[in-house]
Amino acid sequence: DDFTPTPLSDREVLALFEKMMEDMNLNEDRKTPLREKDFSTKKEMVMQYISSASKVGSLKSSKQITPQDFICELKSGAADERLVGLLESLRVSLTSNPVSWVENFGNEGLGLLLDILERLVDAKQQDNILKKVQHKIIQCLKAFMNNKYGLERIMDEQRSLLLLAKAINPRQTNMMTDVVKLLSAICIVGEENILEKILEALTAAAEEKSIDRFCPIVEGLQGNSVHLQVACMQLINALVTSPEDLDFRLHIRNEFMRCGLRERLPQLKCIKNDALDIQLKVFVEHKEEDMIEFSHRLDDIRAELDEPNDVYNMLWNTVKDTSAEGYFLSILQHLLLIRNDLCIRSLYFKLIEECISQIVLHRSGVDPDFSYRKRLDVDFSHLMDVCIEQQKIEELEERGLELSKKFENEFVAHQETKAQLQKAEEKIGWFEAELRTYKCQNGSTTGGLDACPLPTLEGQEGPTDARGHLVPSSTTFPGAVPPPPPPPP
Repeated sequence: DDFTPTPLSDREVLALFEKMMEDMNLNEDRKTPLREKDFSTKKEMVMQYISSASKVGSLKSSKQITPQDFICELKSGAADERLVGLLESLRVSLTSNPVSWVENFGNEGLGLLLDILERLVDAKQQDNILKKVQHKIIQCLKAFMNNKYGLERIMDEQRSLLLLAKAINPRQTNMMTDVVKLLSAICIVGEENILEKILEALTAAAEEKSIDRFCPIVEGLQGNSVHLQVACMQLINALVTSPEDLDFRLHIRNEFMRCGLRERLPQLKCIKNDALDIQLKVFVEHKEEDMIEFSHRLDDIRAELDEPNDVYNMLWNTVKDTSAEGYFLSILQHLLLIRNDLCIRSLYFKLIEECISQIVLHRSGVDPDFSYRKRLDVDFSHLMDVCIEQQKIEELEERGLELSKKFENEFVAHQETKAQLQKAEEKIGWFEAELRTYKCQNGSTTGGLDACPLPTLEGQEGPTDARGHLVPSSTTFPGAVPPPPPPPP
């Protein structure tokens, strides 16, 4: 039958308009431009929404299965293939119907799904039918939480995260792929303390199996399913990058590394897959950023703690009454064994400082392999020889630099002296010329001009010294006054 709309007031139109946007699972960014449309457009959209809703039975009764029908079927204890078919129909309905349909299914329907999942994950043995049922429930949960309402209901259920953590099973590749995708989505878009809840769920699930909590996730990277590998790396990135505290991020990343991620990463880089490459790139970039931030702490420590006693007291208070106290004392005792040689002692401390820097500020951004139990049999004698040679080279370079500066100073002084000498020689030459002129003038009154050749600046006549300068002649002009005697010694 054709749908005949009932006249609606303006208030009812606006209320249905908001309900329509909720059913469409729109976020606030997408709702804003729709709210800005004029009233006639909103009314037209509402009438179309009522018409289509009446046909699918979300606002009126219809021949389709309602949320209550699914709830009744789940309560009836359906099993085997019948339960598989029921769950598949429920998944389709949760995916295709508006949010209002999901809300009608609500907490009661979610609780029934979790009850079935709880029985399955706690079962010691599962046949193929039970595995299929478990996977279908995971798919229904994925469809249920594909909206704000469903996501909130999932997070409100205390056991939901624990059951999802228990469902992580690398032997069921397809189901595990959906499970880790769900956990990744919850971790990314969930509430502030959702990371803590997910880690608690993973920890509790692992304790029941007596394994490390991240081992099943890393084990999922070792199979042949690229889709599972991408999903696992996505969950790892979500868990590692979510904490705001740097130490917490380093702790989670290093825990994954100790569970086998260190050995698996080089193998994953050889797989040609764009989605996997993106996740690996995200992991490496965040690791490098954390390493840079961690390295900056050394600058802060050097700026704030520049007194040895302050550093020692803080370090001692850190290790005191802990398992690290004995190792700290042993380190100090070994430092006392360094030979009392002024030259060698500094080299030892330089080498030790470099080793500690390489260990603590490791370039890979992760902790060393603490599972290595063999003695660190490293021959440092060659390194000491290298350090000694390096110190000698540094001393020679420093000495060469000093000599170079000294030579430059001496060269500058020599140039200045040479310039002063040249000026003095020019002045002496000028005075000699003046003296020559004076003598010639005095000689002209007695012996005439021919008695003394006139000096010139160039081509001067008369005897010269070794540098080519004119020297006074020993011959005196007639009537000239002899030079005064030299002063007494």
